[in-house]
Amino acid sequence: MERAGPEAGPRRDEDEEEEEEEEEGSREEAEDGAADEEDEDEDEERAEGVAGRFLALERALSEQLRALPPPGPPVALVYAPLEYAWEPHRDFVRRYCRGPKAVLFLGMNPGPFGMAQTGVPFGEAWHVREWLRVSGSVLKPPQEHPKRPVLGLRCPRAEVSGARFWGLIRSLCPDPRAFFRHCFVHNLCPLLFLAASGRNVPPPELRAPERERLLGPCGAALAAAVVALRVRLVVALGRVAELRARRALAAAGLAVPVRALPHPSPRNPRANRGWEGAARARLGEIGVLRLLGVREGARLGSGGMEVGGAVPQFPLPGTGGKGAGGSLCQFDQLGAGEKGIDGALPQFPQAEKDLGHHYRAEDESLPQFPQLGIGRKEDGAALSQFDQLGTGGQGIDGALPQFPHSGAGEREVGGSLPQFPHSGGGLGLL
Repeated sequence: MERAGPEAGPRRDEDEEEEEEEEEGSREEAEDGAADEEDEDEDEERAEGVAGRFLALERALSEQLRALPPPGPPVALVYAPLEYAWEPHRDFVRRYCRGPKAVLFLGMNPGPFGMAQTGVPFGEAWHVREWLRVSGSVLKPPQEHPKRPVLGLRCPRAEVSGARFWGLIRSLCPDPRAFFRHCFVHNLCPLLFLAASGRNVPPPELRAPERERLLGPCGAALAAAVVALRVRLVVALGRVAELRARRALAAAGLAVPVRALPHPSPRNPRANRGWEGAARARLGEIGVLRLLGVREGARLGSGGMEVGGAVPQFPLPGTGGKGAGGSLCQFDQLGAGEKGIDGALPQFPQAEKDLGHHYRAEDESLPQFPQLGIGRKEDGAALSQFDQLGTGGQGIDGALPQFPHSGAGEREVGGSLPQFPHSGGGLGLL
């Protein structure tokens, strides 16, 4: 006992030092954990290749638009679905934007019963939920108009333009993976504008300075997305989206052709007189039906089957149920066979070289692009001066991205059209 006294002092000192070290270690672990949580989303996106880069471009654009002053009358409220409906939007991109895309379908901006509800372009809730199998929580915008509540993926009201658009795509490609193998869908502007009455205010109705301040960054972001996805044809839905896409790509020095479909909105009189048939015919003219494996001139019934002919043959792994009066269907409807919709994407025997694509691996760096909108004119009018994704800010990695300037511009209507090679010989995406 007498010797215990002198030994107890050093032992207590050692215990106190160990406790202090443990506390310091705990603090360091907590700090590291917080830093890891902050970087988690960005790390996930970087690890996802093409989808991650596309999402990063969208986030950067959202940040730029958030910094803009709010537009004046007639706009009373602005909805930003890429913020409050980010989860389903991210799910959509991760599912269907896993590689380069030959064709980019381009809308103008969200509708109140489409993307504003689901976070998906032309996102009529039933198609998003039941056909695309997109999921995720949808929050509320900071300010919500009582006549335009955000109800998410269970929104009972259907967006007519979204139902028409995705209905057409579903009739052409009953399995969505067949469509997204070579195509993707995007909006030029990610914001919805509402008047005090709840009426949708399309971007062309904004005052000119506000419109250009908004659509300048959106156009730069579109050009960046076209390069990131290796897009070879932009199919714009509506005249305004077509003109803005042409302007943005010309400003970036990109000789990527832009072709138009009539907008499926019920506001468009042409869309109310057989829009699906007209759109399908146009897709045949510009070569998209051949890209999708749909025989031109065949009439499609429900489920995408050719009337009086065989079901289009998609080389996806599957159970192969028989189509009515046709040959075996070679795809799984929403992942009913070897791979579910959440599994790996099926491999198409049509390699990228068949489309004339010579892409780098997804983990390689993207090409650099120069500052946009410098000294380029279209139709005799000077374009607004803006850089990559906006208003004098820097690109995602700090420096302004550099676009390689294309030597030859796209020919307008009446001129010869660029030809895109195809395995069958001479697919021309017009």
